[in-house]
Amino acid sequence: MRAFVFLETSTTRKAFLGVASPRAVWKALAAQHHPWFEKAFGEATGNNMFPTSDSTTLRNIAKFYVEKLQSQIEPPKIDAGKWEKRPSPSKDSTEGLWEKTTWVNSVLLERWFGPKLSDAWCLEEQDTPNSALVEAILKRNDDFVAIVDRRHKFRGLVDRKALATQVWRARVQDRPETTAAFRSPGESRPDPSSDLL
Repeated sequence: MRAFVFLETSTTRKAFLGVASPRAVWKALAAQHHPWFEKAFGEATGNNMFPTSDSTTLRNIAKFYVEKLQSQIEPPKIDAGKWEKRPSPSKDSTEGLWEKTTWVNSVLLERWFGPKLSDAWCLEEQDTPNSALVEAILKRNDDFVAIVDRRHKFRGLVDRKALATQVWRARVQDRPETTAAFRSPGESRPDPSSDLL
């Protein structure tokens, strides 16, 4: 996983809020504002080797991690703001399940992440050519750029550096001097700076 995309879910339009790296998410949520996530993860991994690619180990870590954040017993009143009551996962049980969590909104995101929350985006319009959208993405400074529509609804995420590499390779391959078959004998080489991004 290389990036988390945060969307507004209070409405059906899922407006784009920002992008953050997994490290920024861990630092802002687990390490600073909600240390119980870090503690639960440490207890869940226990003696297991982590990171690991073993699917059984990963499933067990995920299971133990979620269990560390849940309780069948109502938490003390002093911790009331840190727990959320969830429906029971069992269809046969009428008891609820308490989960140590908190709702996140755009104000909290901005406060917790600060400049680590990237809000780089480009507008994708129906009649705009792809070349114009690519050029707009390449002008941004962030690693990832969100594509949104006119209502700021999230449409996709682009790795700007990978796109720049792809565009550069395509331009180099399209240059006449890269293949002798496309250049007549004695033809002067064009100025390479004229094709630079």
